[in-house]
Amino acid sequence: MAVLVNLSRVTNQDFSPEEVSEVVARIEHRNEELLAVGFDFQATVESILKTALPLPEPVLEIATGKGRFLCAMAQHVSQIVTVDKDAAEQRVAKILALARGVADRIQFLEADATCLPFPDASFGSIVSMNTFHHVVEPFAVLTEMARLVRPSGKVIISDFDEDGYVAMKKLHAKEGRVHPRSAISMDILAEFWRDRGWRVELTKAPCQDIVLAYGPQHLRTEECRSAENK
Repeated sequence: MAVLVNLSRVTNQDFSPEEVSEVVARIEHRNEELLAVGFDFQATVESILKTALPLPEPVLEIATGKGRFLCAMAQHVSQIVTVDKDAAEQRVAKILALARGVADRIQFLEADATCLPFPDASFGSIVSMNTFHHVVEPFAVLTEMARLVRPSGKVIISDFDEDGYVAMKKLHAKEGRVHPRSAISMDILAEFWRDRGWRVELTKAPCQDIVLAYGPQHLRTEECRSAENK
């Protein structure tokens, strides 16, 4: 994959053992808080991956966050580039990747997902979990995703369903915060890909709605493989 920037990798020398332990403990505590309001994050991630896998590589993740989905995905995928504008969030994700033993499979980039420094059709798959309810310019992000994914690839977009929003509203209320809701529906996300000739499935995981899109050449590739196996 040709890229126009230097992507960063993580090594054990980048963080102290104390910081790694502190971050892992914080992530595990957050998972417990989510479970208490009805959102089993780990079960949700497992369900999304069961739906999404296998993922043609390399994989681009839109919005690293704290890296929980990223690290689970990296157990199954060997080439991942993950982008996020928030350097503090990516620092947490880098530490978690080290702790989970998957840092060598991931490259990190601090960047705006509406304008990424990669050539067209650089990625076999693009994934995003719980991102679009934060996105101010969803169609700009979608257009960039469409530019970067190969016609033979897959796109997986997952975000909260109503149960998920209720759970997050409870948790944020305890913290004196308000959780945002998406300005764009999953039906509209699905239509974006259908309009470009992609086959789209709408499915679910616990507390999540999922858009799973297959590129037009992905379908032909699968048909050829099926014919060869007959």
